[in-house]
Amino acid sequence: MFKPRAMSKVRLLLLDSDTERFTREIQELGLVEFTKSPVQEPLEESQVGELTGDIGELQAKAERMIGILEDARSEREEKGSLVDRVRGMIEPEALEPREVNLGSADEQLEWCSERVNEVYEEVERLGNSLERISDQTAALKQDLSLIRELLPVKVPLRVFRESELTGAVFFHISPETLEPFTAGAKGSIDPVEVRVISGTTELLVMAMCLSEERTKLLTQIHRFEGEIVELPSYDDSPREVEARIEKELSDIEEERSGITERIFDIASEKLEDLKVTLEILEIESHRLDSMALLSRTESVAYMEGWIPERDLTRLDEAASSCTDGRYVLRSSTASGDGDDPPTSLENPKPFSSFEWITKMYGMPNYHEVDPTIFVAPTFAVFFGTCLTDAGYGIILALVSFFILRKAWGKELGTAFTLCGLGTILMGWLTGGWFGNIFLSGEYGYGPQLKIFEAPWINPIEDPVSLLVLALMMGIVHLMLGHVTAIMSSARKGKLLSGIITHVGWLLSLSFGTIFILWFLEITTANAFWKAVSSYGAGIGVAMGVIGYTLEREGSARVAGVPQFLYDILGHVADVISYSRLLALGISTGVNALLIDYIIVGIVWQGLESGGGFVQILIFAIASVGLAIGFVLLHLVNMGLNCLTGFVHTMRLEFAEYFGKFYEGDGDEFEPLRAERSLTRAVGGGAGR
Repeated sequence: MFKPRAMSKVRLLLLDSDTERFTREIQELGLVEFTKSPVQEPLEESQVGELTGDIGELQAKAERMIGILEDARSEREEKGSLVDRVRGMIEPEALEPREVNLGSADEQLEWCSERVNEVYEEVERLGNSLERISDQTAALKQDLSLIRELLPVKVPLRVFRESELTGAVFFHISPETLEPFTAGAKGSIDPVEVRVISGTTELLVMAMCLSEERTKLLTQIHRFEGEIVELPSYDDSPREVEARIEKELSDIEEERSGITERIFDIASEKLEDLKVTLEILEIESHRLDSMALLSRTESVAYMEGWIPERDLTRLDEAASSCTDGRYVLRSSTASGDGDDPPTSLENPKPFSSFEWITKMYGMPNYHEVDPTIFVAPTFAVFFGTCLTDAGYGIILALVSFFILRKAWGKELGTAFTLCGLGTILMGWLTGGWFGNIFLSGEYGYGPQLKIFEAPWINPIEDPVSLLVLALMMGIVHLMLGHVTAIMSSARKGKLLSGIITHVGWLLSLSFGTIFILWFLEITTANAFWKAVSSYGAGIGVAMGVIGYTLEREGSARVAGVPQFLYDILGHVADVISYSRLLALGISTGVNALLIDYIIVGIVWQGLESGGGFVQILIFAIASVGLAIGFVLLHLVNMGLNCLTGFVHTMRLEFAEYFGKFYEGDGDEFEPLRAERSLTRAVGGGAGR
């Protein structure tokens, strides 16, 4: 918490014959991120290029076949119901992982090669046939579209081929420019024939002239922005050509259907095997990439890497098990500026669900603070302030918890669940329940239930209070940024300068706010608070100036004073930027109120149920339609404001908060790990 997981540098020496078994074990455990080992006498670079190339070739073949087979399966599944397809996206079919134990790298390669090459030639041939058919179909449909424009022409198309005497040009042109084009063509070319073939918004026109005048004709067409149309290479009349193309398309579709059926049959039998094979190949490829970082002699291998300190014991046990005790392991704790270990974030739940936001800005380097634990609550509250509707918050929380956690992953789903809870809190405080459909002051349409009344304020009637809250949130958020900056300075061994600079900012922000409030007569203060705020703000400015000066060296220290004063204006602008929380919260509420007012207050209340059967039926149908419209409009309003709320909340986190302390130039810890979803390692050796 507040800092990345402690890392250790490890150096390992073992027999070359134990390397493969050891790296497989480490890959299954996911402990070490290997780095490039030094190459110097007697060590040489590890040679795995040939095996890597063979595996890469098999990977390419497997990926190509899986793509072809999955397209065929998707085409078949598209014919199923929409409900089944949505359910498949939310809850994909869970397959029992296949147990694998394949032995050495050569044995894995042989096993995978057999399964890939077994059907590769046939699938490749069928895939190429589908691509050919797709190209032919596209070309024929393009010809058919033009031929149908030419249907008014009753003579064979060969009549219009350019001859020694005459030539015809077909082109598209807008109706507005047809008359000017005709006048221009007849004024510069004699003789010339211009005739409209078809079209309304865009005309297909034929122009015919002598062969020697063709260049002039083309010039006129380009002048009036005409688009030349090349006639298809058919000699018969358009009507005959249309029938011919339709027959060809029918034959091609029949051929495509047969190929697709064969591909689907292969997919049903071999697709899962190929996916398992591809997973094994990818795991082996990643292992070989890491082995290429090792250095070795004829008998021993040497490797270096980073590992979390807590996993050192597991690494030692794995090395002992795989080498029968024939190894040397040394570790050293990462410390000082000379070390540049990768970063592995470590936050308790549910704060860890917001780590993806920190990573979006940039992974913190090993020697700075991880701000995720501060990002989580502020992000949820800011997001909730942008929506300020408890009804929307309930929907967001339920959808995120039960659907997004499965469809997008637990981290993202949990984060938005918490954002939904933040929205419920702010909506409850401000009385937002799908606008005011239940009760929100004098404009409510629902039952007079106290639970739906705003316990704090109605932001539509009293936006100033919400603005004050938003600005206060901003001040606290900026102060939190400077607190985090002090922690970051301590991590980097610069605690004194961090305290001077950022405590100065804390005093300036807190006491400066009080000073501005009474100085501008926004509020009143007694003599004590006037004195405390004046001296506190002054001390804060003085400390900030000193801190800015100490952070610089030589003549650059002169810039410390104007830079701090300039940054004061920047902080004022930062505080004002939090007013976007008010703007977005008000816009969400106003849109929701308008939806309620139009559908419930005007249209629905204007309906007359009457006493006759027809009137009752009309009333019932209209009520159902209005209910559907009410739900859809609120969902649209919720979706749009969730998007804008997310974007602007991210901006407040990244620009106003992260900008006070964050560097974000670290590299994420990426250990050698076997990413398995279709396979499960059993026994010893490969696949473990």
